[in-house]
Amino acid sequence: AFHLVDYCQQVGRAGRDGSSKCHAILYSFPHHAHVSRSMKKFVTEAKNKCLRSTLYTPFNENCEKVEPLNPGHSCCSFCALSCDCDGGCDYTLLPKVEEMEICSEKKVIRNVSDESKNLVREMLVESHEQQSSLLPLLTPPELVTGLSETVIESVVQNL
Repeated sequence: AFHLVDYCQQVGRAGRDGSSKCHAILYSFPHHAHVSRSMKKFVTEAKNKCLRSTLYTPFNENCEKVEPLNPGHSCCSFCALSCDCDGGCDYTLLPKVEEMEICSEKKVIRNVSDESKNLVREMLVESHEQQSSLLPLLTPPELVTGLSETVIESVVQNL
């Protein structure tokens, strides 16, 4: 979920039948740009305190703090770490996935011959012309095909 409200709904659906469920947040770097500020704030704040309280307090009517559940293992993964039920529970904590450093992208470099580049250019131009011939006269071909001379040249240069 990219938004806090959506995440709340997902968590709620997971435990709808009353049994305990777990829910994980996993993002890859390309998705990061789509995550809302409220969701980023939740992920940041929830590292060192009760997930349930952090998640539900903003939605509480009077902004009163939502208290953690007791015993801790029935609340969230953070509270489960400090659960004091003296081993009377059979709760298994999900393995923690650490945040990973964002590494620079690995680039695969290969040499593309001028002959291959020309072949790709010819194929793209041919595709563009074929699709353009099927369109009504008033429709700009670039709008429908997505292939303009600039796009074709950009593709060829980045081979």
